[in-house]
Amino acid sequence: MRLEMERKEEDDEYDGLLPQMTGSVSPPQHSRHAYYTVLVFLLLSLSALFGITKPINSLDSELAVVWKDEDDWLSETSQPVQVFLMAGQSNMVGFGSVQHLHSLIEKGNYTHLVDENDQWRVRSRVRVVLPSRQVESLTIGLGFNESFIGPELGFGWTISEALPKHNILIIKTAWDGYSLAVNFRPPSAGLGNYTNFRHKPFIDEKYGAAYREMMSIVNHSLAALDEPYEIKGFVWFQGWADQSPQKNSEYKTNLVHLIQDIRSALDVPDLCFVIGECGQYRGKPKDQENLQRVRDAQKAVTELFPNTSQLVDARAFTHENRTEHYNTGFHYHGHADTYYDIGVAFGDAMLELMGV
Repeated sequence: MRLEMERKEEDDEYDGLLPQMTGSVSPPQHSRHAYYTVLVFLLLSLSALFGITKPINSLDSELAVVWKDEDDWLSETSQPVQVFLMAGQSNMVGFGSVQHLHSLIEKGNYTHLVDENDQWRVRSRVRVVLPSRQVESLTIGLGFNESFIGPELGFGWTISEALPKHNILIIKTAWDGYSLAVNFRPPSAGLGNYTNFRHKPFIDEKYGAAYREMMSIVNHSLAALDEPYEIKGFVWFQGWADQSPQKNSEYKTNLVHLIQDIRSALDVPDLCFVIGECGQYRGKPKDQENLQRVRDAQKAVTELFPNTSQLVDARAFTHENRTEHYNTGFHYHGHADTYYDIGVAFGDAMLELMGV
C-alpha cells in the first residue's frame, strides 16, 4: 500500500510540533502523542502486510452487487443517488471510541444508534466507500478500525434524515498525518519545496499522491455505481499536518486550489464545500499560534466562496476538561460524541448549502 508506507516519513515532518519524550519517567498525557502515532503506523503496516486491507480496484465489480443486498436500499426510487465526498487526515479517518459511545448510550444519549435489542443499528440506505475496504452500510466501526467511528456516522444520519426519498453514497478518503502542502497538494498548486525528516527534498511524485489516490477512488466508485447519481458536496477535515510556518503560510492558497481542482475534475462548478476547522488544543503559545494560522486560512477560504462553502468550528464540540481519555489530544481524546457531533454539524452545514 504505497500511501500507507509513505505515512511515517510525512508525519516526521512536523518541524518539532510533536512533543518529544525526555528522561526515564512515565510520559505525561501530552508526551504520548509520538507513541500513539508510531503505534497507528505499525498497525496499518501490519494490515497491509497480511492482506487485511482491501484494494480499491476490487470495488469495480462489487459495488453494484453489494448495494442490492439490503432491504432498506430504495430499489424503486426514481431519485438519483446523492453522493458526498469526505476527505482529510486522521480525524476524518475517525478515532472516536466505540467503547465511549456505548457508555454514552448507557446514560441515555445517542440511543437512536441502537435498536430495541441493544444492537447497533445499520442504516442501509446510506453506503460508505472507504479506501481500505469494500462498500459498507452506515453503522459504527467505520473509523480507523471496527472499534472507532469518524464524522461519517453523524454526517450520514443527518443527511439521510433530511433526504428520506434518496439513496446516499459517502466516499471517504482519509489518511493519518497527511498534509495539504505535500500529500493532498492539488495539481494547480504546482510542486512544493519541502524536505523530509532527513532534510532531503521530496521526489516529485510525492506531491499530490493522496489527491490522485482520492480521485482514483472517487472515479472507481462512481463508475461501479449502476444508478443515476448527483455529486452534491465535499467535506474537508484536515489541517493538523500543516502547522509548520512554511506550510501554514500557503494553506489558504492550497485550499483554494483544492476546491477549484476538485470542482473541475468532477465537472461540478458549484460543488458545495464544508470545511472543518481544526478544533484541537495546543498547550504552548507558539504551537497554538501555528495552529491558529491554519484556522484563519480555513475561515478566509470560506469567505472567498460565500454561497457554496461553509466553515464548521470543531472547537465547539471538544471536551478538554473531561478526565476520561480514550486517545490522544490531537484525536480529541477519542471522545465519540465529539466525532459524532462534528459529523452532525457537517451534515447541517451541507444541507444549508444545498438549500434543504
